[in-house]
Amino acid sequence: MFYQLVQLTISPPAKSSKPFSLSYPYDIIPLMKLTLEQVKKVAKLAKLNLSESELAKYSEQLSKILSYIDQLNKVETSKIDPTYNVTGLSNAFSPDEIRPSLTQKAALFNAPQQDKGFFVTKGVFQEE
Repeated sequence: MFYQLVQLTISPPAKSSKPFSLSYPYDIIPLMKLTLEQVKKVAKLAKLNLSESELAKYSEQLSKILSYIDQLNKVETSKIDPTYNVTGLSNAFSPDEIRPSLTQKAALFNAPQQDKGFFVTKGVFQEE
C-alpha cells in the first residue's frame, strides 16, 4: 500500500489562540494506486494518445484524486439530510415551445459517416 503524508491544521478552540497540527501516525493517508494499464484504458476510452511520461504523471495524479474521494466515502453522513438543491428553486423549467430546428440533411451534413439518415459511430463498449 502506498501512503502520502499530509499536514492537518485544526482551528484552535475558543480559549486558545494557537492552532495545532496532528503528526505521525495520524497524518498518513493511504493512496489508491492506479496501474499504468488502468490509465491506458481510461486514455483509450477518452481517445487520448499519451506518452509513457504522461501515463506515469496521470497515474500519480489520478491516484491522489481517488484517495481524496476515498476519504470522503469514509465520512459519517448517516445523520445528515441529503441536499438536492442549494438554490431553493423548484421546477425552474422553461415552457415547451415548438421552434424551428435543423433538418435531418443539415444535421448530417458534416457527419464523417452516415447510414440511412443516422450518424455512424464506433461502439464505446466494443473491444478493438
